[in-house]
Amino acid sequence: MYFKDTFCENCGAAVVLNYGDIDLETRAVIKKTPHVVCDTCGDLARENRRRSLNWWKDKERINDAGFPEDLIKWDSIKGNNTLYESIKAAQMRWLWISGSHGTCKTRALCALGAELLIRKRWKVAYYRAVDLGTKVSALYSKSVDKAEAFQRKLAWGFDLIIIDDLGKEVVTPRVIEFIYGLVDARAVSRKPLWFSTNLDGDSLERLYKKENHGPAILRRLRENCETIQAFKKDMPAIAKGGN
Repeated sequence: MYFKDTFCENCGAAVVLNYGDIDLETRAVIKKTPHVVCDTCGDLARENRRRSLNWWKDKERINDAGFPEDLIKWDSIKGNNTLYESIKAAQMRWLWISGSHGTCKTRALCALGAELLIRKRWKVAYYRAVDLGTKVSALYSKSVDKAEAFQRKLAWGFDLIIIDDLGKEVVTPRVIEFIYGLVDARAVSRKPLWFSTNLDGDSLERLYKKENHGPAILRRLRENCETIQAFKKDMPAIAKGGN
């Protein structure tokens, strides 16, 4: 049995290397190994590596969810903390968040959505309404089946759907039909659905009433959503702009 006394390169603790019955060739390689650490530092290094790998996996999931990277961490100094806490308290429900530009709606939605994605391992999808409308129109132009498959995926495949800035999308019969089907299916599945909008209810109604399913969408939202109003008065003085 062959032993070698050395020291941990990280903390300086004494380390005894036991080469045992290792063959001579392998033993020579071990002797030349430049990094020697004790069991404690080795366990810590392995844990840090595991956390680093999880961080990259979370980063990939955040990107897949559609969250803007600069909005996934909440800034309590510059953010609308009243709004943030209101959404957090009601996060398991359908939410209709309304308020003018600059009340931190988007940042609060993204930060809390990302938190649920990471801590609860929820499957989350975030879309700006205008981007969702563009995607839906493109899918319908290719194939009705593809558009309907995407609708089913959103409706049933995610724990949380976030649609930001409702009313900014280009309102077409196809887009309204898609949103109606999504809203209707989410109501059946009882899974959370969060909306934000800069428009009040009357403005949305005027926008949507021209299409067949428009009034039905608003009825569904009014029946199922808890309304949260974002106010500029709740914004800290240091905050400047940003939705």
